[in-house]
Amino acid sequence: MIYFIGNQKGAVKIGITINLPARMKKLQTGSPHRLRLLAWTFGDESAEAAYHEQFAHLRINGEWFSRKAELSDEIKRLLKVGICPTDASEKMSNRKSG
Repeated sequence: MIYFIGNQKGAVKIGITINLPARMKKLQTGSPHRLRLLAWTFGDESAEAAYHEQFAHLRINGEWFSRKAELSDEIKRLLKVGICPTDASEKMSNRKSG
């Protein structure tokens, strides 16, 4: 599963995991900002690498990318086509850490 995680306005992390709740918890522990699941889609390491390449010009550091219009548009597209149900996104975002 490829995920797009961030806070309300800042950078977006594009990563891959097989356990999204555990990954969200780990990322939240290391972040001073409240993170939420923005979108997700099915995919493997090659699909994740393709996203990293597609948005390479927006890379801040590692797997973190600047939230410019084209990245926001991809997140909206994933939500619109129903690859990642918004209710799942909300459930992951509302999980409490700790």
